[in-house]
Amino acid sequence: MKRFLATVCFLWLAVAPSLARAAEIRVAVAANFVDCLAELAPLFAQRSGHRVTPIVGSTGRLFAQIRQGAPFDVFLAADARRPRMLVDAELALRPRVYARGRLVFWSADGGLGRWSGWQDQARRDQARVDQPQTDQPQTDQIRTDQLQTHLLQALRNPNLRHVAIANPDLAPYGRAADQTLESLGLDSRLGGRRVQGSSVGQVWQFAATGHAMGAFVAYAQVRAEPVERYLIVPDHLYQPIDQMAVLVAGSREPEAALSFLEFLAGDEAAAIIADCGYRIPESGP
Repeated sequence: MKRFLATVCFLWLAVAPSLARAAEIRVAVAANFVDCLAELAPLFAQRSGHRVTPIVGSTGRLFAQIRQGAPFDVFLAADARRPRMLVDAELALRPRVYARGRLVFWSADGGLGRWSGWQDQARRDQARVDQPQTDQPQTDQIRTDQLQTHLLQALRNPNLRHVAIANPDLAPYGRAADQTLESLGLDSRLGGRRVQGSSVGQVWQFAATGHAMGAFVAYAQVRAEPVERYLIVPDHLYQPIDQMAVLVAGSREPEAALSFLEFLAGDEAAAIIADCGYRIPESGP
């Protein structure tokens, strides 16, 4: 009996530290990154034993909730401005850009092909832009110009009755869409055709349910769904979408949260993030 009790005590002492280290971390995540986080979270749990609980919303709304004391551990924003504001206010620390987003324009009803007849050419140009040949910068510029022409054709088409855009005050991808329209000289021409959502997640739903014929969303969203007709918006039409992660200063699980941020900065996570459709930034905040 004594030997049995000794064995039980030994096993408990061996297991108890790992149980003590296991934690649940609440990750406030921008809507564009939620599908990618769903791929990262199980791997992180496997590596660390910690569980990730996502709280999804627009970057602006999550930022406001953190300022009001929301019990988050990590903030995965879709921009760098708001995380830096939290750091300056001593409400967050350990800032790091974990991904650079890309903006796309798409239609769920297949209308891009019917509108102007450029579908086949756009697909060929799209494939070249998805896998650019960096040793031919002049050719790449021609392809980018062609893609911009396709985008203009779609946006100017009178059959495009509604265009969904995320609120630029809350969602960085909405701000990028506004910058794109301004660069194209179309910011004042959409008029009543503009449909606004609180986040790119809601904008996606507008287009997917037919409430908008076209939408500006994240490239990662079209990668996560069986979407064929989309156009990557050329980078020069909007400011870079650098997505920053921070540790929330009031975290209830700071060690687990730091472990997640370290995991996010590693090669294993970077490969998944790239496969989700993001560019991987250089090291550093």
